[in-house]
Amino acid sequence: GYSRAELLSMSTSKIYADPSDRAAFLSFIVSQGGAGLDYGLRFKRKDGEVVDCAVTATAILDDRGKTLGFQGLIRDTSEQRRLQEALKRSEHDYHGLFEHAHDAILILDPSTEAVLDANRRACLLYGFAREEFIGKSMMELAVDPSRGRDFVKRTMNQGGEYLPLESRQY
Repeated sequence: GYSRAELLSMSTSKIYADPSDRAAFLSFIVSQGGAGLDYGLRFKRKDGEVVDCAVTATAILDDRGKTLGFQGLIRDTSEQRRLQEALKRSEHDYHGLFEHAHDAILILDPSTEAVLDANRRACLLYGFAREEFIGKSMMELAVDPSRGRDFVKRTMNQGGEYLPLESRQY
C-alpha cells in the first residue's frame, strides 16, 4: 500500500508486524552465509492489515565480508495460508464424518482393490483392527469379488457418483 517513494524513505522496521521478527530474520540470513531460503514473516500494510509473506533474501557483502545490506524477494502468501487452514479444517471435518459414520466405509484403491482405509464401523463389521484391514484385497473379503469390481468400474465411469451396492462378505 506504500508508494515507491515512501518505501525508499522509510525504515524497514516499520513494516514488520512484530518488531522482534526483524532481528530474527537478519540473524537467519547471516547464519545461512548471506543467502537465505524462504523465511516466513508477517508484514503490516500501510492500512495496518497484516499479511503473511515468504521472503528470500541475500546479504550484500563488502570485500571483507561485512554486511552492507540485503536484497530479496517478498511473496504474499496470505491466500496460500488461508487455503492451507481451510484444507486442514476440511480434513478434520472429513475425518470426523468418516470415523463416526454409522455405516461401514472402506476406501479402496480402484486399480488394485486394496483397502486404503476403513472406518471404525467397518472394522467392527469385519472383525479386523484397522492395521489388519489396510492392504487387504477385496478378493480376500468378498464372496463374489467380480461384482465389487464391476461396481467400482461403474462408479468410476459415472464420475464418482454415489451408487448403492449390496454384497456378501466373508
